[in-house]
Parts: sequence; C-alpha cells; structure tokens
Amino acid sequence: LDVNISASEFPESLRKNATTLKAQLVRSVHRPDLAEKLVSELDRDYQRICAGNFEDIADEWERQCTTIGRNVTVSIGPSQIRGRAESLDPAGALLVRTEHGRLERIIGGDVQIEK
Repeated sequence: LDVNISASEFPESLRKNATTLKAQLVRSVHRPDLAEKLVSELDRDYQRICAGNFEDIADEWERQCTTIGRNVTVSIGPSQIRGRAESLDPAGALLVRTEHGRLERIIGGDVQIEK
C-alpha cells in the first residue's frame, strides 16, 4: 500500500498504473492512524469469517470490486491469463472468462485492468 510517496518516486514502468493514497486524497495520510484503521477493519472481518459469515464479506467485495466486468491480464509467475473478469466465487476467487470461453479461477496473481 503506497501511502505518501509521489508519483515521481515510482519506477518509470509503474507511473501510468500505480497511485498512492496521498495522490488520490490530495493530502498526506497519517500512517499510524491508517495502520490502526486497517488492522481494526481486518479484525472485524476476521471475526465475521470466524462466525461463518464469509459469504457476506465476499458479497461486499464483489459489490465494491471495480475489476468485475473489465478486461484484465492476470500475471501468475511467468504465466499470463487474459480475459474478462466476471465475478467472485463464494470463496472470494476472481473468475475470469478467457477469449477461448474458459472460466479461470484466480486465487492469486497480479491483476492489471486493460484500458
């Protein structure tokens, strides 16, 4: 999570795709407050998962996921999968429909939204 660095501090190859909280909010962010809030939210969601409410969390993720409905490239080590992000499955994996019609279940990797 990039917080208070400027775009000029990113390597040239990332400058078009990367951002920071400072750039998005147009102000600096107090890192200890951010860390406290993140840990608090993670703990709240962990408690919900332990109580058997993962599907509620997955539904929230899907509603807020800007990747759904977009063409993406997913890099998993040296491999790449290209397709349209369709949804999240009940376990939270990203479902990507490839150009060949195959539905790929993505549980980890670097996702880049194509423009």
